[in-house]
This record gives sequence, C-alpha cells and structure tokens, in this order.
Amino acid sequence: MEIIEFDSINGDTEDDSLKSARGVKFRETIISEITTFTPKRHFGVQPSGSETEPPLGPLALFSFIVPTRTEKISYKELHNLLRTALKSHLQHGLLLDTREKGVMYPVVHFSDDRESLKKCLSGEHSLGDDFVLQQGVYREVRSIRPEGQHQNGHLLQPEHIGYILLGFKSLDKNFSQVMVDSWKDWTGARHIYMYLPDELGLARISFYHREAPDSLNMFMYLVLVECHCITNRERQIRLLDFAQRMRVERMSGYISVYGQAVNT
Repeated sequence: MEIIEFDSINGDTEDDSLKSARGVKFRETIISEITTFTPKRHFGVQPSGSETEPPLGPLALFSFIVPTRTEKISYKELHNLLRTALKSHLQHGLLLDTREKGVMYPVVHFSDDRESLKKCLSGEHSLGDDFVLQQGVYREVRSIRPEGQHQNGHLLQPEHIGYILLGFKSLDKNFSQVMVDSWKDWTGARHIYMYLPDELGLARISFYHREAPDSLNMFMYLVLVECHCITNRERQIRLLDFAQRMRVERMSGYISVYGQAVNT
C-alpha cells in the first residue's frame, strides 16, 4: 500500500498547517485517492495472477445495531441486549460501548480482520426479528496523527483508550473527491486536532468512505478519533464534554463517545 505523507494540502500553508491551539503539530496522510469498488476485487482480497490494481487504503467493517422492539426497558438492559447480540454474531474486532445515554447506536462493532472482510455482509435481520443490523465496508482514505508519535502498543491499557465516532449520511451515491479533499472542515476534524485537550492524548483521526453496500440508510462517511490517555474519570468527562460541545455547536451528523467493551 502506497502512503503519501505531506505537511500541507488543500490550501494549508506552513503557517496554516495541522496544529493544535497549543502548538502541537499533526501530520495528515493521504492513504488512498481511489475508493471505487471494482468487480475484480472482493474488498480486502488482492487480485491474483497478473492482474494489478492501484494501491488502496485499508478496509474496515463497521456494524451498527438498533432494536426493533418498542416496549420500554431500562437503558442498561437494552445495552446488554445489543452487546450480547453483536458478540454472538461477530467473533473478531473491537466492540465499542458508548459512554453516553440516549444515543442512536449504544454499541458499535469495528474490525479490520482480513477473514471478516472476505465474508458477505450480513442481512438486516440476521440477528433475529428483535434487531436491525447494518454492516458496511469502509475504506480509510485519510489519517491524521501527532508528529513524532511512538506508541508502545503492549503497554497501552484498553480501558485507557477513548473514541469519538462521527457519522455522516449523503444523498450522493457517487464518490466525491471534493468531499474527501475538504474533509477536515466539514467533518470537524480540524476543530478536533486544534481544540481537543492535549492531555487526552489524541493519537489518530481516521476518515473512512463507504464502499459497500449501496444504501442511503447508512453512513457514507465515518470519522474515528482515538485518544490514548483517558486514564481517569475526570478525563472521561472532559472527552464527553468536548463531544457534547461539538454536537451542539457545529455537528450535522452523528457523534458519540465510545470505549472498548469489557467482559461482564
């Protein structure tokens, strides 16, 4: 996979580069310019023989689940039902629990497992009549990370990782290079790397474009923000407060804060 790194793009100059309000520098990576699905390729499976394709960014499977039942149950009961249903169906990847109440997707599943990407997407009612499952294959096309970041993965505690997930739908089914080129502004990514408190440990902002299925009911674009220093309750509250302010002040899509699900 070809990765092109740069310090300025789309009008960013050296004085208007990727920086936080406190001067922390970030670097944006163009992972792929091409996100058009081709029949010769089944998502993450490379073509065989002499067939060649331009290098593409990595794929990820996102799964969203909502209940169909309308009777009132407690939020904790609903959360547990959704989590159990997803865990029983999806064996690989991360199960993300929201840290808020009342959001549309309390539980989200994320996986970049190659074997999972080889399989066909599950139908909406594959978990039974009590749930609607929406699965999408998304390609990462842009990424932002702090400059000089070196994360020692085996020392990082899963409970100290926090996520902000942003989702955007679109009536345009075709790939839009304009939307990709200007993603930092309309998704709020620029606001995040500029103003998210440094002590929360912003480690990565990933921008995804949906490749399949062809559906107006699913998010066309996703942004996954990963923070590595959510080490106590105070920092968890600061992350929640930041997301809530974005929701009120500038968001036109879905936004919620997540953490990795713990076994209960």
